[in-house]
Amino acid sequence: MTTNSTHTTSSSNPPTDDQFYAIIQRLKNQKALPHDSFIKELPFFNFSSISKESQIKELFQETSDPNIYKSLIRNIMTLSDERNSDLLTKRLSAMQVMGFGQIILYKVLPCCEKDCPNGPREVAPRNQYKDYEYSCPFYHHDKDKRRIAISPKIEDEFVYKANYLADSKNGEEKEKHSLNYFESMYHPLYYKMFKCKREYCNFSQFCPFFHSEEEKKTWDNTFSNFIRKDRVSYVKDKQKYYESSSNSQ
Repeated sequence: MTTNSTHTTSSSNPPTDDQFYAIIQRLKNQKALPHDSFIKELPFFNFSSISKESQIKELFQETSDPNIYKSLIRNIMTLSDERNSDLLTKRLSAMQVMGFGQIILYKVLPCCEKDCPNGPREVAPRNQYKDYEYSCPFYHHDKDKRRIAISPKIEDEFVYKANYLADSKNGEEKEKHSLNYFESMYHPLYYKMFKCKREYCNFSQFCPFFHSEEEKKTWDNTFSNFIRKDRVSYVKDKQKYYESSSNSQ
């Protein structure tokens, strides 16, 4: 699939502090992040700053806490039997989808941990990564490095497109498109658009593919809420998109 978005060229270097916090402000304005998150300084304390990395860790730890799943299942089990199956499916599907703030900030900063055990391989045949290789929210090399896909201005289109460009194109033109697998599959447009066919998938929250129609619908709704357009409006072959949805049910 291809996108029809307009865009500006983005550097492949990590974002500067100014660029990073400009995006943070947009996410806060859209309520994709709490207003008390990602602050540079704590008033009345002697800390000069709070690292971006520590706040990204917190952002991802909150939603990957296994106790949340246990609490959810315990609460649902108190409902009547006829409601259990449908509600459990919807709730668990929603929890397998990242939030908009998470998908924008995923792997845009380098990992500070030397020899991180969750760093993905630089070469994964047919992009068959295992769940643990998705679980670190920081990048480790050029193969999992992501640029921020949106600009600070809500009215702007994506900074780069979700699809790759042919190898024969020059570098400047390529930078207007995704540069690797992680940029493509975690682009807001492509995330949860394609049915999961991974060999090693254990339904991790970090899997970029959908496992049920509820997952796909959850991200469709998130996308339209924050991008202010329906996702299908970016897809050239709209009939194929809807056929894909019906075949996944």
